[in-house]
Amino acid sequence: MKIRNFNEAKHRLQELSDSIKDLREFLDAADSAISAVNTLKGGSEPASDPLANNGSAPAAWTDRVWQLYRESGQPMMPKAALNAYVAKGWEKPDDPRDFYLKISSAVAYLTKRKGVLIKTPEGYAIKK
Repeated sequence: MKIRNFNEAKHRLQELSDSIKDLREFLDAADSAISAVNTLKGGSEPASDPLANNGSAPAAWTDRVWQLYRESGQPMMPKAALNAYVAKGWEKPDDPRDFYLKISSAVAYLTKRKGVLIKTPEGYAIKK
């Protein structure tokens, strides 16, 4: 596709930007799914061994949240998990709403889809 004018260039740039965003979302979702499956299989991945990633955040949001719950050892609501995440100093989204949605979505995924967390009156906890 040959770009002939400034408006076409702006339109093409927006299309590329949207495509990159869609690809990143897909890769994040796929990575989360694969990591969760590996966790359930007992495979070796960052959430299995918090020291394996040298203190940096695991790649997938589900792994990050799973690690927070494992290290906490007590029930937490998503807001408490968010605070624990911030305390670890891991990189986070600039948008507070986006950040909370990533944490709460990972909690929901680990609870509803994977069944490794359960909701208790005190918060979400690791299913025993």
